[in-house]
Amino acid sequence: MLAASAATAHAYGDDTAPSLDVDGMTYVMGDGPTVLRIAGEDRIATAIKAFCAVPKWRFNDPKRSDALVLASSENFADALASAPLADVMDAPLLVTPNGSSLDPRIVSLLVLGCNGVVGGGDDRPIDTVTITSGTGVLTEGVVKQLQAPVVWKSPGVLDTSKGAGIAGGVDRYAGLNRFQTATAIAKRIDFLAWLAGKNNLNVFIADGYDFPDALAAGAAAAERDGVVLLTMGAGGMDNTGFEFASNYAYSGKKIMNHNEVWAVGGNASKAVKVGFNGVPVEPAFTVVGADRYETAAMLATKAFTLEDKFQDFVVASGEQYADAVFAGGFRG
Repeated sequence: MLAASAATAHAYGDDTAPSLDVDGMTYVMGDGPTVLRIAGEDRIATAIKAFCAVPKWRFNDPKRSDALVLASSENFADALASAPLADVMDAPLLVTPNGSSLDPRIVSLLVLGCNGVVGGGDDRPIDTVTITSGTGVLTEGVVKQLQAPVVWKSPGVLDTSKGAGIAGGVDRYAGLNRFQTATAIAKRIDFLAWLAGKNNLNVFIADGYDFPDALAAGAAAAERDGVVLLTMGAGGMDNTGFEFASNYAYSGKKIMNHNEVWAVGGNASKAVKVGFNGVPVEPAFTVVGADRYETAAMLATKAFTLEDKFQDFVVASGEQYADAVFAGGFRG
């Protein structure tokens, strides 16, 4: 999956690509572009390595973000819709397995930082966590663990099964299903963009039952001040996404005045014609390639123009969603 283009390439992968250097970052330099490979033994480790590869997200960086977006590592829809939110928050996106507890590596990162040792030179700036999966996926037990006090097994030895000590609060933006969750995230992005003086966002609509087109849409949305809404395959949209995309009144006012609505992929191009209850959504742009790779390339060509003068691009596997989610967030 392609996110942008120019002089530095970032490659992402996890345990499905055994040729990667999973112990760290690999630089390949020659006459062409510099290549930086970021990979871990699984999607959680890859997300952590992406976090630690970005200076402004590092715990010891004075320009660090104090927020974190946390989604399910098992539900592609939640994670991909979260990428534009992480971008507008200027925050890293991490994932943890479904259930009532955090992956121990997430606890270690939040408490010890990227160095993973007490007194390793990392401040701990993560004061708030935004969860973008519903309570049936990441339960309230995750919230309690995030906010619970840090526990040490012995001096300098962290108990990663206990609390992460997040003091600034944990909030959640989610719905009853993937479609409502995407809309809830979109509304949050709209609000944060409004606070930043951006009143016109773009809407990228993609298939909610399969990940490739939605992943490409997420990268474009993160770069183009946009949100991702999900369709029910080719069968239309749920009412929440439809209302958001078509500027229905909400709480007595318009949700937003969109710059552009994009339909990304074959199923989305059909779904917007169905809309909700037979009322269609009319996109300004429809991007449909012969396969997932051509669709991603076509969208990159349209959404990332030569005027942007990018100095880097990211490449990730088109066979699984996790790497591409983190790649899109890294680029954004």
